[in-house]
Amino acid sequence: MTIEQEYLEKYINPRIRKLFEQANGQFYISPGNQTPRFVFENNDMLDFVDLIVRECAWVADTSEPYQTSDLILKHFGVES
Repeated sequence: MTIEQEYLEKYINPRIRKLFEQANGQFYISPGNQTPRFVFENNDMLDFVDLIVRECAWVADTSEPYQTSDLILKHFGVES
């Protein structure tokens, strides 16, 4: 397993990682200062954002009787 794969597994939520991969995002760690870099080409960043918005809309559609914001946060593994 590469250092990039280890970083993604350890620090990036699986749902976000899946959307990032669907949008053809590239990830690497700078050799000099070990800074993680997320890179998109052309309109891939817009595709990534679109995928996130669609995922949030899907969560909102399935939210009753819960608070939509709580479900979205839970879905992406973000603590409130």
